[in-house]
Amino acid sequence: GAAALVVGGALQALWAGLLPASLVRTFDVTRLFQRPPLERTVLLASATVLAPLCEELAFRGHLLSALRLRRGPAAAIALSALAFAALHLDPVRLPGLIFLGALFGWLTWRSGSVYPAVLAHAVNNAAATALALGTEAVDQAPSPEPLAAAVALLVGLALLAPPALAFQRWLPPAPDAATGLAPGVTPAGRLPRWAVRSAWAAVLSLVLIALAPRR
Repeated sequence: GAAALVVGGALQALWAGLLPASLVRTFDVTRLFQRPPLERTVLLASATVLAPLCEELAFRGHLLSALRLRRGPAAAIALSALAFAALHLDPVRLPGLIFLGALFGWLTWRSGSVYPAVLAHAVNNAAATALALGTEAVDQAPSPEPLAAAVALLVGLALLAPPALAFQRWLPPAPDAATGLAPGVTPAGRLPRWAVRSAWAAVLSLVLIALAPRR
């Protein structure tokens, strides 16, 4: 999760250098944390606990599983990652979100359980929130530094490769998508309906909060 933050941040930085400065300022998420202590505490809890759990149950636990019944693992992971990124409604973070969605989807597919992705997502969000709390909101047009972003991208990939390879090597083969449909079988990634519905409701609520006018 921490290494993925480095990769996602580097992709975002490279992408932001191609966008208008006004758009980057508009979608500067550090502004969310320029609030009173109580509101920052609520945002911190939502970002590190509520959002990872609900988003992973919805996008990887439900959507990815449904897509895998109709398409191969690669297509299902890609489509769920695109949906995950699109629902954030943030054009500046789009490449980083697609990467994270693909990584979390791969973790879920490879393990047959949504919970490794929940943990990685929580660590990623906790690290990103800590950085945001220590960063001032963007008041001026950012100075693109593509070389620094490219170096950060390479460093992030180097940090991410060893645990990903270990995850791939040590786990048994990925379970078949139709396993969860067999009578009497309860795979690790299968979720009760109430959990799926609650997760989608929470995700939609987070989207509505993000769209609410900010003062």
